[in-house]
Amino acid sequence: MRQQLNSPSHARITYLEASSTAEETIGNVKSMINLTDTVMVILDSVHSKNHVLNELKLYGNFVTVGSYLILEDTKIIDQ
Repeated sequence: MRQQLNSPSHARITYLEASSTAEETIGNVKSMINLTDTVMVILDSVHSKNHVLNELKLYGNFVTVGSYLILEDTKIIDQ
């Protein structure tokens, strides 16, 4: 994990640069979340239909009620 250049910095923002669907990445994300946390997820990676669907399945359960899962660049390529 590292701060992205030209990206907002805040104590409640964590940037993770990794393969979004790798087991290690999912494990890292899971380990960062406490039961009392409010979690919003922003994804910006491969934009193929199958990859995005897999990300939604993997990250959807991390997002807390009343929060959001945002997919950047949401023009989906049908592949």
